[in-house]
Amino acid sequence: MSTHLPVRRLLATALLSAAVATAVTGCGGDASSTAAPAPVVELSASATPAERLEAAVVNTLAAGPIRVSSVANGISTENQLDYSKRVTYSSMENDSSSPVSSVLMRDNVVYVRFAKDTNGAKAGTWYRAPADEGMTRMLAKSFDIDWVKKVIVSSTDIVENGAEDVNGSQATHFVVTPDRDVMVDLALQAIPDALVSSGTVTREALASQVPAELHYWVSDAGYLVKEDDGSQVKTYFGFGEPLDLPEFDESTVEMVPAS
Repeated sequence: MSTHLPVRRLLATALLSAAVATAVTGCGGDASSTAAPAPVVELSASATPAERLEAAVVNTLAAGPIRVSSVANGISTENQLDYSKRVTYSSMENDSSSPVSSVLMRDNVVYVRFAKDTNGAKAGTWYRAPADEGMTRMLAKSFDIDWVKKVIVSSTDIVENGAEDVNGSQATHFVVTPDRDVMVDLALQAIPDALVSSGTVTREALASQVPAELHYWVSDAGYLVKEDDGSQVKTYFGFGEPLDLPEFDESTVEMVPAS
């Protein structure tokens, strides 16, 4: 089974990338209790667009449980995550092209459930992904707050583009022009060394996948509510709602069969 994630998706949706990845993991029941979002970072009136966007990233990462809806190529993915608990759960039930139906990650452990029998793995059964597998490393890196902030704020330009309505609420639209070299350097930190040393992943290939622009929308309350990288749109909602995670006996989990 190949679970390597598109690098463009890693670069363009680094914030909460675990929630929009093709698969994620975890085990057990409800990992979070209902709680209001954490206090918003205070900024002066003279704060720059970059400072305001970075503050929104910090606020969102500290907000506790969040729901994220992702749409790419007409396919929707439903996600739940809590950065403070280091847990994220994604359901790809609407993607008939994916052999994976669910991914759960808690700390640095990733569990995968398949929608159909695939390369020796049985449908409906939870498996653990190898620690050195590409998806596991990328998802683990997405919990590094400093890394996430750099991916979003390290740019050649960040400008505000007025206020827009996002799901019935006012939000400020930020347009980010990524720094291609910085994006590639950050991406390489999240990709297994073996893929780079073997030539499977190259700087040139990574650079070609960096979008020309990234778009973020920040609510008046100071949280990210929408992202768009040109190929994938994510919407954030359900702040503070408890996560609804699948339950299974971890002692029955086996490693993903080698492809």
